[in-house]
Amino acid sequence: MFTGHFSAATCQQIPTTTTACSGTCYVTETRGPFALFPGFTTSATGINDNWWLYTGGFGSVFPYDSLLYGQFNSAFVSGGAWDQPPCSSSAVPGTASPNYGYACVPAYDSISRTMEFSPCATASGDPSPGQTRTTVTFGNCSSPVALSAQSAGYQTEDMYGKLELWIPIYGPSEQFGYLAKWNTVINSQGLSVPNFFTWLNAHSAGLNSVTQAFAAPTKSLNPYASSTVFDFQTIGVIYDSLGSLNPAQNGQYFDYLASGHSTPCNTNLSIPCDLAHLGYTPPAGTVATVRFSLRPDIFWQSDSVGSAHPARPMTSWDVAFSYITLKATGSFQGGVLSPMIDVHVLDKANFDINLNAIGPFTLLSITAPTIFPGRYWSSTCSGTTWDSDVNAGSVPTSCMAVTNGMSTITFDPLSSAPNNGVATGILIGSSAYECQSAGGIVGGGGCSSTGVQNPPGGGAYTMTRFGCSRVTGNCNAPGANPTSTYFRSAGTLALAIWAGTNGDANHDSVIVGSAAFCFNKAVGTAGCTQWQRGIGNPGTGTPVNVAQVSAVIRFSQDGNFISPFNWLPGIPAACCPFTSNPPVGIQSATPVLFEGTATLNPCSIDSVNGYDC
Repeated sequence: MFTGHFSAATCQQIPTTTTACSGTCYVTETRGPFALFPGFTTSATGINDNWWLYTGGFGSVFPYDSLLYGQFNSAFVSGGAWDQPPCSSSAVPGTASPNYGYACVPAYDSISRTMEFSPCATASGDPSPGQTRTTVTFGNCSSPVALSAQSAGYQTEDMYGKLELWIPIYGPSEQFGYLAKWNTVINSQGLSVPNFFTWLNAHSAGLNSVTQAFAAPTKSLNPYASSTVFDFQTIGVIYDSLGSLNPAQNGQYFDYLASGHSTPCNTNLSIPCDLAHLGYTPPAGTVATVRFSLRPDIFWQSDSVGSAHPARPMTSWDVAFSYITLKATGSFQGGVLSPMIDVHVLDKANFDINLNAIGPFTLLSITAPTIFPGRYWSSTCSGTTWDSDVNAGSVPTSCMAVTNGMSTITFDPLSSAPNNGVATGILIGSSAYECQSAGGIVGGGGCSSTGVQNPPGGGAYTMTRFGCSRVTGNCNAPGANPTSTYFRSAGTLALAIWAGTNGDANHDSVIVGSAAFCFNKAVGTAGCTQWQRGIGNPGTGTPVNVAQVSAVIRFSQDGNFISPFNWLPGIPAACCPFTSNPPVGIQSATPVLFEGTATLNPCSIDSVNGYDC
């Protein structure tokens, strides 16, 4: 945090048309932790104005700074009768609202919303290099007629500067470093080294741990109250999101928790949102719907000792709970859900997000919030009730709620157990790392050096890789135990390549049929050797049994590993030629992989023990 003050009292006077600031005026600098800045904690009953200056950063940089809409549009204030108007009537009260500075300008709200939800990204007549402020031109989408996102983005930036919604004082640079012994560190576009894919991929020979140093303590691990970069870098390795952006090219989206998505209705494209297109009548005001399918191999983190937190699959109701409550509480990360009207659950793995607006960037934003388990967080339904409802195929809307206390910065998920009734702590996710105690229990204070969230300088969080036991130090074999291993671990990727599927439904049905044909066939049978050895059937050669066929079926149900891109070619099938279309910057389809201290070589390097031999 930067807490600046001017060098002389005369510099603080308000200038007029005849009297300017006088004296030698410069700004001094004092650095401190984020937690000292009171502005991030907004009031749910009025305007918090007990702060002065703060140096902020930027958000996602593609294609415009995401804060232009996601922070300065007044839909993201902690809203109520005390600020409406001029603030947006769609704002809800919250204690971690993004627009803590209360930028409430209706004209700016309008143009920034047009930028975010324009029906087209670009159009003929958009601003171009060489134009000046007097010659600049703007382009309209053809149908419906509206400013393109590029033209509206230009006007948004122009109005932002004219209004001085933030006044730049100085521009420091940030540098990140890591030890030379670390390999496959990801230098992400817009985020640099400290990004999720670094913690997923970085490795060093012989080491089973990685240390990350923060410049300041976290402020809150509560997903409803998290707001700082340190908060999200911590909970971001515990919770996953529906989608992700290619770290090498932020404009490329791919499904992450989802195995795929579609848009069954979009009125901008003259596809009505009605019973005929959706199979149900959507809420009033729905102009578009995005339909998602969850991968079937996603499980919530579980205890390595005991059964207080057993392995349970993620379901559509967990997504619905997370999204509905994040928006309703005015959470910092829930701001991107402003166009969401409802989450309509179709079944355990399929659901729709109904929207009142859609634009070129909507998919990138609405898939960003973290997903957490409703059975631990619901304030109105116990864990037992939640499980019973899931098993019955319907979790009622009455379960989609949290208490006011749970949505505040003072609620500590490490030391609170409002619903599970067995063990303290509900910081339980589905991602690459667990908050696991030395006794093997997930979700509680055992991963914090102080036993609670936000240990001070000198303190630490100790995270354990999903698939390992902190009690014994042992980890699942790469690719083994899908219910207690991260679904995007290196071993899981190796197993997916071994299975031979590629996400094409016709191709994968052929591959599943071939695997079934190979059941119990003699070692060496033509067309069966792929599954008679390798990571899915370790050894020099063993007949295919239920485990191998099940693995092939599992990945055929998962769909494309990084949908919508074609990256893994799978086993060639005459019916379905493979057309490669990988995301920018990704390795070849059979890379050398690392999981813990294990090195997983492809068959092209190790023809005897390769994971895909």
